[in-house]
Amino acid sequence: YLAEGETVDLLDGTSVTQEQTWQRTNVIFCDENSQAQDRCGVGASIELAGWFYDPEGEDLNIEVWDDPDTYDDDQCSEQIQIDVNGKATYNPVAMSFYSPDMAEWSCSGMKFVAKDPHNSKAYSLEVDFVVNAVSFSVQRVGSGNIDVDGTVTFVGTGRPGVEVVARSGSSSMRLGSAQISENGSWTIDVPASKLESGSNIVVFDYDNERMTESSYSIQIGDADDGSRFGWILWAVLSVVVIALLGGVFVFFFVEFEEEDDESLLMSEESQEEEDVYAWGKQAQEEPAAAQPAAQSAAQPAAQPAAQPAAQPTYPGWQWDAASNQWIPDQSGGPPQQ
Repeated sequence: YLAEGETVDLLDGTSVTQEQTWQRTNVIFCDENSQAQDRCGVGASIELAGWFYDPEGEDLNIEVWDDPDTYDDDQCSEQIQIDVNGKATYNPVAMSFYSPDMAEWSCSGMKFVAKDPHNSKAYSLEVDFVVNAVSFSVQRVGSGNIDVDGTVTFVGTGRPGVEVVARSGSSSMRLGSAQISENGSWTIDVPASKLESGSNIVVFDYDNERMTESSYSIQIGDADDGSRFGWILWAVLSVVVIALLGGVFVFFFVEFEEEDDESLLMSEESQEEEDVYAWGKQAQEEPAAAQPAAQSAAQPAAQPAAQPAAQPTYPGWQWDAASNQWIPDQSGGPPQQ
């Protein structure tokens, strides 16, 4: 084993110096809300070839050391893979076969052993693979309205290496993006020039998936301006609606009134043609008719003058039908006695 900073001379006359730094702890972030095979990314890797040497220059075989005194490292020993170039990789997703709890996916105190063809062995320092369960989060920095020439900043967490994209909730236009850093944090600055004046909704895509529960409402400019504009718009709409309703009222009700007025006028004209004074004439005719009737009732019917029985005629006298007697004849001489 070639320790950090150590230099050794090989049998072929060359020397090897360890310039690498042994990293005791390797942190692996896994998405706790995902079931994808890459929810832990590519795991963590260590280049082991540079940490071992053979004085005779023979090839070495590097393996994961399984401590015979404990069973705790048995599963980890099976899941850490070493390729032909001496690169060791641990991807915790394989541990989900044993337990769904990510807290049990960490492997601590692991070692590697290198063997030469003569079974000579050299052991590495211990290394820990620590699994941290993470999930996507976002938070706005600051509060309040944003000036038209200002910037709104969002920060959050997630799995390192994953891209976070901020988009407009109305148009899906890309507003900004960031790749999550090795410590699991990210930051996106969105200039107000990419947003519309007034109210805006900002949404986020994480690992090409829309985070529907993570959105922010951002006000660009003075909210009163938008409110004032809204009141004006409502006022205009109200006037238009009232005008439409008024038009409907005039069309239906006024037209019906005109039809009623025309019907009434035609009825009156018809009554005038029938003689509007007929009732007065009738009233006058009725008393007039009643008066002769009353007189007729009051006076007995005139009896024809009684004709005297055949009377002898007397010279100088004439019969007066009105007085029903003989009177001297005035047309001739004096009556005879």
